[in-house]
Amino acid sequence: MDILQGKTGQVARQVPPERFDAMVTELSGLGTLEHRQVSTDDVTGEVVDLEARLATARASADRMRALLTETGSVVDLVAVEQALAVREAEVESLEGQLRTLSAQADLGTITVHFLTRAEAAPGGGGADDGETGFLAGLEAAVDGLVGAAKVGATIVGFVLPFSVLAAAGGVVYLVARRRRTSRPADVTPS
Repeated sequence: MDILQGKTGQVARQVPPERFDAMVTELSGLGTLEHRQVSTDDVTGEVVDLEARLATARASADRMRALLTETGSVVDLVAVEQALAVREAEVESLEGQLRTLSAQADLGTITVHFLTRAEAAPGGGGADDGETGFLAGLEAAVDGLVGAAKVGATIVGFVLPFSVLAAAGGVVYLVARRRRTSRPADVTPS
């Protein structure tokens, strides 16, 4: 049974650490495993840093709240309220970053790339084996045309900036040459 029935795809799932190995084994059983890569990111330092910054921001916001009750003038009150709003926004931002980082640390991400049998086989060109005829030829011609157009666009994209510089230099040269030839010769009286 061909799961994808001629399609390719990618699936990414987040799983808790205790289910990670079992999920990798389960997914490996869906077909022939061609390549496997497992990597980890240690975010402990980032979590500690964010927690320290969050504690400092909370303490600063608490100091601003205390100052708010002691402020006498309207001008001072407005200044303290603005400073408090900045501190509270920083606290919220740091809390959000910490939640995101904790979620990343709590879950592992498994990404699986599925290929059809023709693509997975060595030398498979993407078309199903045995696919011939007019439509297969037309598809191959269109793929070739698209590839040639991409190559042509790449070449034009590479050459275009140099062409603009060369054209600008040519215009400067022609203007300078024209001015030099159109000046009347200095006539010295004899």
